[in-house]
Formats: sequence, structure tokens, C-alpha cells
Amino acid sequence: MLLDVLKATLETLRKCAADAVGKMGHNAAVPDLQVALLRDTSWAVRASAAGALGKLGDPTAKPALFEATRDENQFVSFYAKEALQKLQSANP
Repeated sequence: MLLDVLKATLETLRKCAADAVGKMGHNAAVPDLQVALLRDTSWAVRASAAGALGKLGDPTAKPALFEATRDENQFVSFYAKEALQKLQSANP
């Protein structure tokens, strides 16, 4: 159900869903968060997806996060870099 909200029409719902799955430790959401990180039209959703991926700590997210470090929005690139640092610390 919560993963479906990542695809909602309303930006606020998508952002909240990304935040929630990160806080809940819902690793099944990693593929959906990667899609949101790289394709969502909202920078706020992309930034939240990056933060959630950092919290989840799944090393399979590294390629998407690395790509997001070059996002046009400074907040998205910042959170992507921060998430990569968390992943590097957790999985040296």
C-alpha cells in the first residue's frame, strides 16, 4: 500500500511516502525509491528518496545515488551525497 503512494499524483503524498519507508526500514521499497530518485519531477520527492535510501543502507542503491549526485537541484545532489557517505560507512 505505502509503495503505491510513491506513485501518487500529489507531490506531498509521494514525498511523505518516501520519508515513511525510509523511517520504517522497508527494504522492499529500494527499487521504487530508486525510480523516484531518478525520475520524479519533484525535487522534494527526489531528495526524500535519496534520504530514505541512505537510511535503508542497501548497497544496491549506490549506482542510482551516484547518478543523483549530478541532479540539477542542489538539495537532491546534497542528500544523494549524504546517503552515499552513509552507505560507504556501513558497507566499507
